[in-house]
Amino acid sequence: MLLSSIFLFSVLVLLEASRVEFGAIRWDCYNNRSGDVISSTVQKVLGPSKYHWRAPYYTHVISEDNITMNGDEQNIMDEEIMLASEAGLSYWAYDTYCVWPIDQNLTQCQGYWGVDGGDPSSYTSIGYKPIDPAYALKRHLASVHRNVMNFTLLLLGASPAYPTMRERYLPYFKEPNYHRVINGTRPLVFLFQASDLEANMNGDSDKLIIIINPSSHEFQSVMIKNILCSFFRCMCMCVPMCILNSGLTMYSSMFIYILIYSFLLVD
Repeated sequence: MLLSSIFLFSVLVLLEASRVEFGAIRWDCYNNRSGDVISSTVQKVLGPSKYHWRAPYYTHVISEDNITMNGDEQNIMDEEIMLASEAGLSYWAYDTYCVWPIDQNLTQCQGYWGVDGGDPSSYTSIGYKPIDPAYALKRHLASVHRNVMNFTLLLLGASPAYPTMRERYLPYFKEPNYHRVINGTRPLVFLFQASDLEANMNGDSDKLIIIINPSSHEFQSVMIKNILCSFFRCMCMCVPMCILNSGLTMYSSMFIYILIYSFLLVD
């Protein structure tokens, strides 16, 4: 009886653990492009030997205080996908940026170019002017291992605000390895540095405020549902043992438990 209870408890733990998915944000600033000020700065900062341990594994040490790195290679991406998957990650969230010079005239992109007295048409301006900031995502989608690792987008500030940018990102949602949540029905998207201005450009920021407002009915309903589901899941830890002690066979108790757990999965 005790072994049966332990078995059912282990099944529960494994099923519950399988619901948890881990991802990681990718900020791809490891290329050798002269126009990518962030990549060149990172390479310079990690140059001293005491910081080499923090550099990517594909870094080449030129001298004690000088390194070079280029993650914009297909074989590197192929290796990263397999390493990340083996480490237990389910997806990567790729940062998105304004693209130079395609987006150079968009108002909300001016902060990227460093237009605070500089010339936005010149690489000598202080600012971030990546020609191909999505190079890693492109490598991911071109990889023979692309389906080993899912991906999603982390939209920065202006990214979702303009129609031209929405057209740039929406097609990604159709990719088979775009990460989805709620039983695989909804694409996962992260928003970062998005102000009310960007929210209003994409609809109505008041609707978002209502949803996340703790005093709103919608927020309270979601919280109550989550609390109840968590409570019942915790209770289910003891249900199999109680059922077994009542005299039912292990298979009968497993069947009852599966029914309970299947109901809780619908949330």
